[in-house]
Amino acid sequence: MKILHQMTMYDPDEQSIVFQDTYPVPYLHWHREMQVIWVKEGHGTSIIGNHIQAFKPDEIYIVGANQPHLFKASDGNQRSIRLICLYIDHHKTLSGVQQQVPELGALVDFLQMADNGLQVPDECVQAVGQDIMKVKSRKGFDRFVYFLKFVKTLIDIGSWHEWTPLSSVLSAYTMDVSDRLDLIYRYTLDHYMNEITLEEIASVACMTPNAFCSYFKKYTRKTYFAFLNDLRVSEACKKLLNGEYHTISAVAYASGFVNTITFNRVFRKAMAMTPSEYVERFKPKQKAVAPFSADAFF
Repeated sequence: MKILHQMTMYDPDEQSIVFQDTYPVPYLHWHREMQVIWVKEGHGTSIIGNHIQAFKPDEIYIVGANQPHLFKASDGNQRSIRLICLYIDHHKTLSGVQQQVPELGALVDFLQMADNGLQVPDECVQAVGQDIMKVKSRKGFDRFVYFLKFVKTLIDIGSWHEWTPLSSVLSAYTMDVSDRLDLIYRYTLDHYMNEITLEEIASVACMTPNAFCSYFKKYTRKTYFAFLNDLRVSEACKKLLNGEYHTISAVAYASGFVNTITFNRVFRKAMAMTPSEYVERFKPKQKAVAPFSADAFF
C-alpha cells in the first residue's frame, strides 16, 4: 500500500479552518495543516513524530503541520475511535502577520511551537473542548475570531503549565520515507509483544541491519529499540490499569519484555516511577470495595 501525503479538502467558502467528526486514518500520514485532535471515543496507541503513547477518550492533541502521525485502535477496528478534528493551514493563513501586527507575536510563536506536537493537560480538556466546539459552531469571520480565542486559551495555559513538545524536530519526509516508516511502525505495533530482532525488522524495511539503524535514527531521532521500548512501556501502562493482569510479571511478559528486571528498569527510566508506584498513582479507586493494593503485584 502506498502511503500518500494527505491533502485536506476545504469547503469553497471555508478556506482556513475545517472540522471533521471522524475515525482516524489507518496509516502513517502527514499534511500541511496543523491538526487539533479531540478523542471522543476509543482507546489505542498514537504516534506523533517520534513520540509514542497510549490514548483514551477526553484527551486533546495538537499535531503540527507536516508532522507524521498515526492513531491506531487497540482492538484493530479504526471505526471504534471517534475524533473531532480541527485543521488550519496557519503557515499560509498567518504568513507575515507577526511583521504586520506585532501584537500577534505570541500567537505565531505558540503555533510554531505546536508544530512539534502538544498534549492539552487533562485538567484543561473540558475548557479547551468547549472552545473547540465554539469554533466549530461558527462560520466565516466569526469562526476565525473564535479560533484566535481558542489559541489564546492555549497560550494562557502556558502561564502555569510548561508546554513540552511531544516530538523533536524531524528530517523532512517524502512519500517513500513515509511508506517505509509506516511498514516499520505497523509491524512493530502488531508484534511488540514478541521478541523482535534487528535482522527481523530490517528485513521488513528491505534493508541491511546497519542501513536500517542509520535510516531509522535519521528520520525519528531515536534508535529503533528505544522506540520499541517506548511502545512496550506505553502498552504496559494500559495493562497495569485495566485490571486484566494481576501481577507485574504478567504485564511485563504481555508487553514484550523478556524478564521483570528489564521491565522495571526500562519502565522507571521512561516514567520516573516504578510500575507499582504507577498503579498506586493512576489506578481508579472503586467505592464499596477493598482498596487496591500494590502488594498484589509482588
